[in-house]
Amino acid sequence: MKRLIFTVMLLLPCLWLGAQSQRERELLNQDWLFAKGHAANPEKDFNYGQALSFSKIAFLQESTMLDADQESRLAIPHTQRFDDSKWEKISLPHDWGMALGYSQEQFKMKGYRKLGGRAPENSVGWYRKRFTPELVKGDRYTLEFEGIFRDAQVWMNGVYLGRGESGYVPLVFDVTECLNYEKDAENVISVRVDATHSELWSYEGAGIYRNVWLTRTAPVHIPQWGTFVTSEVDLQKKEARVKAQIEVTNQSGKSVDLIVQNSIIDCQGKEVNKSGTTLTLPSLETKEVETYMDVRQVDLWSLKTPTLYTLHTDILLDGAVVDSYDTSFGIRDIRFDANEGFFLNGERVQIQGVCCHQDHAGVGIAVPDQLNAWRIARLKEYGVNAYRASHNPPTESVLNACDTLGMLVMDELRVLSSSDEGLSQLKTIIRRDRNHPSVIIWCLGNEEPAIQGTEKGRMIVERMKAVQRKLDPTRPCTAAMNGSWGEGFTYAVDVQGSNYYKIGNIDAVHEKFPNLPCIFTEEASTVMTRGIYETDAKKGFHQAYDRDVPGWGARAQE
Repeated sequence: MKRLIFTVMLLLPCLWLGAQSQRERELLNQDWLFAKGHAANPEKDFNYGQALSFSKIAFLQESTMLDADQESRLAIPHTQRFDDSKWEKISLPHDWGMALGYSQEQFKMKGYRKLGGRAPENSVGWYRKRFTPELVKGDRYTLEFEGIFRDAQVWMNGVYLGRGESGYVPLVFDVTECLNYEKDAENVISVRVDATHSELWSYEGAGIYRNVWLTRTAPVHIPQWGTFVTSEVDLQKKEARVKAQIEVTNQSGKSVDLIVQNSIIDCQGKEVNKSGTTLTLPSLETKEVETYMDVRQVDLWSLKTPTLYTLHTDILLDGAVVDSYDTSFGIRDIRFDANEGFFLNGERVQIQGVCCHQDHAGVGIAVPDQLNAWRIARLKEYGVNAYRASHNPPTESVLNACDTLGMLVMDELRVLSSSDEGLSQLKTIIRRDRNHPSVIIWCLGNEEPAIQGTEKGRMIVERMKAVQRKLDPTRPCTAAMNGSWGEGFTYAVDVQGSNYYKIGNIDAVHEKFPNLPCIFTEEASTVMTRGIYETDAKKGFHQAYDRDVPGWGARAQE
């Protein structure tokens, strides 16, 4: 039975087999090659920094340069032709940090592994994948990395695609013009990953640790995360008004007239409503269409009955379906009350949550989808009903498991910033995650003592909140504060987030802000070593009796 549950959670909760479109999605996790580079020595980093890595000459492997203008014709891994025969064969997800040794002199945030600025020889990794896909010239192709830790640079067949600074935000590249379309032609993906820096103060690993996808679409299609489904629920009548916002992009060279058809499908595969919209879309433009559909005798998403629906969208040109896109969603009603707490579908729910880092024993951050699903299932068995992704956006498989099992989620950003980079990360995560019914609140940041009680901090959060509201007006936001409660961030968030009740006085905050809901974003920091029944400081052991706590924390019983 459990095996069946895990299998279902890895699939779309409701599978709708509609008309055939040109959209295809291929998982690229197998048959990669890996080698460590070097963060401080270009010669040991496959000449990165010595060769012309970002010039058009480099694309030709420096073949057009005069010998007098260069020391040698340097081979670098991002080019299509490169001798990688001695590289290690691996599959994804991959965390090379797990294979490194320990050192007491290392940074705590690196898990005491020989990784980071004190170990430059271990802090850069190169990945290459050779593959021969069946390509259709004229269609569009996107390459998606769900997560790379961190500072990743990506090439396709020697063409530079771009850079991802975050270790937790997906990277999506249009690679259409970079592919080799000749029959049986080989294509090569190259990725340089620099895990020198940290984003947290806990183990974060190193490498391409989440899934990689190649998606084929027609020139006219729905872009990645281009749908947003919301609903207004009448709890008395058990009816819902479903609003669907669909982006359509035209990457062809001419204007087109198209039809956007939407169907709501229940978990038995039955169509419960449908709608259609016509649209004229000029070349190289993206437009959004809105449609409303009613659902009667609705099956609400809840902790006990996490029922999911599917919005199936077809794009038709000249009567033919050219693209289909499925969006899993749940219909439910949420609200936070300043005096009574959290309500789901009109009923008060006592949140019993965990703050959970993404790494797992034995695999580090390279957690397979099925292991993520297993962990959520186990937490549910223990009585947990809420999951906080600490302290970074979760992988999609975690959210899929929470959707299908019935687990509330606090979806958290890693970077609290109103800079272009910070807002770009915010926009990507909200677009990716806003259709998950399990997500009930956005957490914009965690423990920012330098700014959390300041006017500058208030301004930053207000800007982030404005962007969040534009992309998702249906959920509130919070920020986890380890101090300065009632100041700074408090004036900007929808829900006061507080870490560790011993640090301040949450009752005083409630008295000062009587209409502001409050939630303990982090609490009960108890430390234990499994199977150890006596604390031994020399060995680093803590008794497994919920008795040892840090100065700021509290026992679980408290």
